[in-house]
Amino acid sequence: MLTKYTATTVGRDKLYRLIQYLSKFLAHRLLTLDAKANKDTIDKLTKLVKHLSLSRKLMRIGRPLEYAQNLLTNVPATKDPVIRYCLIGKNMLLTVWMGYDFLAWAQGVGLWKSTDAKRMQERTNRFWFAGLACGLVSTVYQIHVNMSKYVRFACVRLLSLSRFRSMLSTHLLTYPRSVYSTRSKLLRQIFQELLDILVPAKGLGYHSLSDGVIGLTGALTSAMGAQAQWNKVHGGK
Repeated sequence: MLTKYTATTVGRDKLYRLIQYLSKFLAHRLLTLDAKANKDTIDKLTKLVKHLSLSRKLMRIGRPLEYAQNLLTNVPATKDPVIRYCLIGKNMLLTVWMGYDFLAWAQGVGLWKSTDAKRMQERTNRFWFAGLACGLVSTVYQIHVNMSKYVRFACVRLLSLSRFRSMLSTHLLTYPRSVYSTRSKLLRQIFQELLDILVPAKGLGYHSLSDGVIGLTGALTSAMGAQAQWNKVHGGK
């Protein structure tokens, strides 16, 4: 089962990301405890974080094609204009982010050298942050729509008016369950997105959370993403 999971690019990426952010958290933790005594371990963990980051950048080279495919397939099928525009913005912004990510990989392995590495990193974080923000807005909107449906249905159920009796008898069990299931998935999604956006926000100076906190949140979202990919590969088993 593990072999089947790691055979997928997304599966390997989630696993590498989990190790990367756990290493980042441990390095910061050891640094705060006793930097001198743990210097060798901290150096090894720091190098591991750097190498895993470069490896993940290489694995993500084909991701812009996935974003382009999402634009061609999912956007036309999305009827809600808010979700559609958010989907367009997210995929376009993350495509540009992937371009900068590839340049960062090329620079990391010595194939290319930027004249202003700091500015390039800032642009990378800006497009990454903006893309995640579009996804976050879409999720918040979907939660609002989902809650509105649930409230309307609950009101109808409480009133039990005669004109709604036929509808209640048909959808009394199926509709609330589907709404509740969707809401649970959306709440999990927004929790993950709120944690993910902290990473580029840190690079842009939008908050002052420590590298240890960023490492811990990154490890948590990596585990969540790894679980979702595991269920996808093994059919929810």
